[in-house]
Amino acid sequence: DKLEQLKQAAVSNQLRTTWSLIDEISGKRRYNNASRIKRTDGTKINSTNELMNEWKTYFENLLNVKSDASEDNEPIPPASEDLPIHQGPITAEEVEQAVKQLKDGKSPGLDYAITPEALKYGGKWIINQLCNICNDIYENQRTPTQFNTNIIIPVQKKGDKTLMTNYRGISLMSVAAKTYNRILLNRIRGPLDPFLRVNQAGFRSGRSCIDQIHVIRRILEGAIEKQLPIFITFVDFMKAFDSINRQIMFDILRHYGVPLKIVKAIEAIYHHSKSVVLVDGNVSKEFNVTTGVLQGDTLAPFLFIVVIDYIMKNVQLDHANEKGESGFITNERQSRRQPATTINDLEFADDIALFESSFERAQSQLTQTIKWANKVGLQINTKKTQALTNQTTNNRTLKVNEQDIEWINNFKYLGAMISSSETDIKVRKSLAWKAFWKMKTIWKSTTIPIHLKISIFRTSCLSILSYGCESWIITNNIEKILNSFATSCYRIMLNIKRSDKISNNRIYQIVKQEPLTQIIQRRQLRFIGHCLRRNKNELINIYALYTPKPGHGKRKRGRPRLQYHNYIASLINNDEPPTMEEIRKTAANRESWSKIVVACKPRSFAAE
Repeated sequence: DKLEQLKQAAVSNQLRTTWSLIDEISGKRRYNNASRIKRTDGTKINSTNELMNEWKTYFENLLNVKSDASEDNEPIPPASEDLPIHQGPITAEEVEQAVKQLKDGKSPGLDYAITPEALKYGGKWIINQLCNICNDIYENQRTPTQFNTNIIIPVQKKGDKTLMTNYRGISLMSVAAKTYNRILLNRIRGPLDPFLRVNQAGFRSGRSCIDQIHVIRRILEGAIEKQLPIFITFVDFMKAFDSINRQIMFDILRHYGVPLKIVKAIEAIYHHSKSVVLVDGNVSKEFNVTTGVLQGDTLAPFLFIVVIDYIMKNVQLDHANEKGESGFITNERQSRRQPATTINDLEFADDIALFESSFERAQSQLTQTIKWANKVGLQINTKKTQALTNQTTNNRTLKVNEQDIEWINNFKYLGAMISSSETDIKVRKSLAWKAFWKMKTIWKSTTIPIHLKISIFRTSCLSILSYGCESWIITNNIEKILNSFATSCYRIMLNIKRSDKISNNRIYQIVKQEPLTQIIQRRQLRFIGHCLRRNKNELINIYALYTPKPGHGKRKRGRPRLQYHNYIASLINNDEPPTMEEIRKTAANRESWSKIVVACKPRSFAAE
């Protein structure tokens, strides 16, 4: 019985087995249908050889993106001085550290027998042998075939299982190659990361999607509150990770001060890179991959954000006005010592949001983004690039290569609807219910104890509902939506009907849980304290409690809508809300702030 197995696995703290069983019970486990596809012209495939040739051709075209990136480009000059990056031979200590950073349970590439666990528990002899191999590659730029060849497994993502376009490729890379690239990443990340713009949060320590969602919500909220013209363009690239011109990427690394020896060591893995497709135990012929960063790699994401940083740095420089300002003006110039503050863009990897204060400036900014993206091989997807504004557009549209892009009233940025807390919560509630009902068998079971049900519920359903909750404003209506979802789910788990006349307070006592809004509001306070203790130059610190300064913009007549900074102040002390300066001062002391978080009681407020 699967439910009994689930109970035993959870009691034994076998997390991988537990979640595997949950996926199986809820129907999340998908079977690979990659052998059932049809040709691109819709005709049936008659043999295994034909099947593998179709998959080979499909991924070969997908992963080799043609562009004019190298044509008519000015050479990218190397930095005048290299960064202080260690260039000596790779040591056993570096190999050991890189091996420890490998994640367990990951599938190997062509070196089938070499798993992360084999390297971790193989002892010093394995570490020394791997160190010798890595040094040979590092010094001579020669790599074993297994290092250069990835295995691609097609996995259905949506829709018709016979269409290849409905599959995405999961790349399996040699674990030893991942270790080599992790060593290089460990060498370059520390010296290079401080020189990257604070606008990028993807693949960087201490930054997250939630930071970017919070910043964009606060800026949009402030612009609407003070009627400041704002234009936000959400840029989407076509096959961004697969399109970058590799030689230009290496030139950009030199431009940022990465020593030539390290760049050559990175190039060694990219030269002659190949892939094969694996379907039902059958392997296709190998094919060359000549563009983009490596799939399934440890170093590739960081290389990608360096390229994006190069693009956006140049966009900001070329787009700046005569005062050197670029982007949406969040606060006007006060004096020579207090210049205007602006925000030009936000990024999480290739998810880019551009900010401006006028239509003309927004078009100029978008044009510069197209220009610099094209230089490195990236093309903007016109159909998925959209724009949002609080102004009347008078039938004018922003253009990408003479094609109009769509105006929208709301946008899902990094998985969250940014224009309204209530809209986002309704979307997330729908997703949470969908996840909940997929596990109906678990909730209705009399075998699984309630504490285990609650644990699964918090991890699988509440995590979906509460994504991005740190920047919500919980009004009276939102409080009802959130708490009714949680109590309804608890009643189903306990098999208690509304007709049983058992109050919600009694339900909370039985499941030993607090009201959901109290959990979220404590999480919000914890998040804000963390933001306000961050470096003062970080955008999340600057805009954590953003509101335009007096004199910058003008409020509409009537009672103002509840703003986030006032909401947080009321959570701290509803009778005597502290000022923003007092909040920042208190947050600087972890101990004092922790007491505020613990003392937080559930509160909701009128929207206006």
